[in-house]
Parts: sequence; C-alpha cells; structure tokens
Amino acid sequence: TSLLYSKGETLFGIDRAFRLHNAASFIIVVRGHRMY
Repeated sequence: TSLLYSKGETLFGIDRAFRLHNAASFIIVVRGHRMY
C-alpha cells in the first residue's frame, strides 16, 4: 500500500503541476494579447 500511495501521490503532483503550468501559460497568453 505504501508503494501504491507514493505512486498515486506522484501522479497527483504531476497532474497538479501540469494544471498550474497550463493556467500560467493561459494567463501569459491573455496578458500578451492585452499588451498588443
């Protein structure tokens, strides 16, 4: 169960980081369009 938990935690961390990256990229794109 310990291995399964750590694996799930890693997947969750990657998913969260991926979502944060997408959100940051979206904000940068929106700001870029507003600047132009």
